[in-house]
Amino acid sequence: MSRPALLARHVLGGRKHDGLHLWASGLPAPQNTALAFRVPADGFEDFVEGVRAQGVTFEEYDLPEVGLKTVRGIAELNGRKRAWFKDPESNIIGLVST
Repeated sequence: MSRPALLARHVLGGRKHDGLHLWASGLPAPQNTALAFRVPADGFEDFVEGVRAQGVTFEEYDLPEVGLKTVRGIAELNGRKRAWFKDPESNIIGLVST
């Protein structure tokens, strides 16, 4: 099984998410985010708290130049909620509301 799949299985486990996607955002931060999971908007905060309960630490950002500031690890940008955490190899993984 691939390492991203193992991460998804271990951290995201039975939590409902709408799938995995890869993209290049073009945003100046968070840097190096290339892997993200889509999460239903109506349960986004609960999803983040469930992942946090598994021991995951979410990144905190305050980037006024792009209008991005997290509160308890969650930001709103372009009408979507977003959160980021690092995997054990320091790759940034994103969660994006649908």
